[in-house]
Amino acid sequence: MFRQTFYYLGIKNNPWMSEDALRRLQLRKLKHLVRHAYETTVFYKGLYDEHQVAPQAMKSLVDLTYLPIINKDIVNRAGQDIISEKYSVASLIKSRTSGTTGVGVIIYRSKASADLTGAAKFRIDVMNGFRPWMKTANWALRDTKNYRKFSHVLGLNRQEMIAPDIPMEEQVAILQEHQPETFYCYPSQLVRVARYILDNDIHGIHPKLVILHSENSQRREREIIEKCFGVNPLNVYGAREFGTVAWGGGKTNCLGLHINADLLFLEVIDPETGQRVGEGESGNIVITDFTNLARPLIRYDTRDIAVATYNQCGCGITFPIIKDVLGRSGETVRLPSGEEHTIDFGIGLLIMPIDVIEQYQVIITAQSSLIIKIKTAGNVKINELELSAKISEHCGGIQSEIQYVVSSDEFLTAPSGKFLEFIREADSSRSELRESTE
Repeated sequence: MFRQTFYYLGIKNNPWMSEDALRRLQLRKLKHLVRHAYETTVFYKGLYDEHQVAPQAMKSLVDLTYLPIINKDIVNRAGQDIISEKYSVASLIKSRTSGTTGVGVIIYRSKASADLTGAAKFRIDVMNGFRPWMKTANWALRDTKNYRKFSHVLGLNRQEMIAPDIPMEEQVAILQEHQPETFYCYPSQLVRVARYILDNDIHGIHPKLVILHSENSQRREREIIEKCFGVNPLNVYGAREFGTVAWGGGKTNCLGLHINADLLFLEVIDPETGQRVGEGESGNIVITDFTNLARPLIRYDTRDIAVATYNQCGCGITFPIIKDVLGRSGETVRLPSGEEHTIDFGIGLLIMPIDVIEQYQVIITAQSSLIIKIKTAGNVKINELELSAKISEHCGGIQSEIQYVVSSDEFLTAPSGKFLEFIREADSSRSELRESTE
């Protein structure tokens, strides 16, 4: 908490630094990062030697384009060879991505990096009106009974945890009773709450700040949320590997999402050519992280899709922007009640914490049930009934069936070879889809 506060004080004014100062800062961090990765990791030394890249020749930000692009598959194969020899694995914070592309990644982060990315998130929240003493409603799949922190004693970081799988009337009752000033929620979940409130003509819930995270929020979703709560939601794009990547909305009327450009470098890349796309074109988000020297990620393809813009936003913030993020929404199914439910990020939160699961794919049947195909390490079995029950509970009563696959070749991919996390049953029989050759 105290180190995070120290970092926040050091970066809080960076969004308004001059463009020249920002470029100098990025270049200094990039040179240090590339040299550090080459000299202290087995992986990057081998990679750059193979591609005949000399880290000491890094003279400008344009030189970044000469470095090879990596992705989750490459990082997974690298294992601990990508961890810097200057850090012991035991000293690092270990977590795992939820696998929105179907493959989870083990993440190792230094404590300093975790605190710095936490400070960056806090910076964005404060810029949009958040204050540490404000009460927050946080929708999360965790044990809500004993969630307390030392900071609560000081009257700070007061969070009312709401399990998204409890009945909607109970969620709304919690909001009415505790009157939180900040909402922190997945877009798909808060849209369901907002629709329930609007449909039942419920009044008296007035947050000052709504923060949407983890999923890509659609314009129609943000409109419903604003109509219900009277607040322009803060739209946050983040990734477990990097923390908060970009943000828009909230108290600013921006042309897109501002990138946390003092902590990372973001490119929008054509996956076919490997080149940066032009103005208004879409491509894969490729990120270079300046903060995590313990497990460097340099030109890491997130496989999320964004629309690029190279225009300067007129809001006064000098950090560059991306026009929109397109690639993180899931599929919707209709519940027996007639309500539509989004099948996306939350399923990964239930599946990927099971360590033996290496990959999964979700098939949405014509009957609006789910088939969850999973590949496990060593083809071991899991408790299918328990996982099925959790998924059904989280997804509003949707029935789910767990099916095992022996090889990744049994998963379906798009014609381009891209892995499909969600497939509708009608699509899965189409000849355009094929078994993976990865």
